[in-house]
Amino acid sequence: MSTRPPAAINIAGVVHLVGAVTGGTSSPITTLPVSLRPSRNVYASVNLCNTPKGRVVITPAGTLQVTSVSGAFAPAECFTSLEGVQYVP
Repeated sequence: MSTRPPAAINIAGVVHLVGAVTGGTSSPITTLPVSLRPSRNVYASVNLCNTPKGRVVITPAGTLQVTSVSGAFAPAECFTSLEGVQYVP
C-alpha cells in the first residue's frame, strides 16, 4: 500500500496536514516551512502502526515529533498518518 508524502497547506488561515510517514528512524519526522509554524506547541492525535493511539507535537520551530501513548517509537517508525491534523498557526 502506498501513501501520500507528508505535506502541509494553509487554507483560509488553518494549516492542514496530509499524507503519512513510513519507515522513519527517529523523531522529529519533518520540519514545516516558517509560514506554517504555530506560535506555540500544538498537540494532535494521529494513527500509528498496530497501536490505537499516537500523538504528534508540532513546535514553533516547525518540527513534528511523534510518539505512541506507550512512549515507544516503534509504532511511529512503522507508520504515522498525518491525515486530518489541522491547527491555526
